[in-house]
Amino acid sequence: MRELFFVGVLASSGCWAATRHGNLYVHADPVAAVATAITVAAIANAVATPPPVVTTVEYYPPGTRAGFVWVNGRWVYSQNGWVWQAGFWQAERQGYLWVQGAWVPQGNQYVWVEGHWDAPRAGFVWVEGSWVQQGNGYVWAPGRWEAAR
Repeated sequence: MRELFFVGVLASSGCWAATRHGNLYVHADPVAAVATAITVAAIANAVATPPPVVTTVEYYPPGTRAGFVWVNGRWVYSQNGWVWQAGFWQAERQGYLWVQGAWVPQGNQYVWVEGHWDAPRAGFVWVEGSWVQQGNGYVWAPGRWEAAR
């Protein structure tokens, strides 16, 4: 029901959305899509408790499987509890790089920022995210753009 509400909001803004593997994907003009996706993700996926750490990391760096990128598995908050959603291979988009999604603390809650395709930026290099050990498991440290040296 909640997804139908957000799909209606997106449609009225000129965007369209689809679900795959339980995720809500937003498609539109890049500027409108980013603004809408961030707003919708913040509303749709804000939770008060942090996601559990990942005890078994399954990650494949870019170039592991020709023509595909690995989309990390993640914890999904569903019916008052955390459920693991497995990662999957996604077809590569020529000329773009895949930015993994991540749970990000925002105030007193955690918000899921959906993974997306990003175009290279002149004068910048992409520093790939990585799994970082925390307690008895791992958490995803998102990648970032840094100025080229």
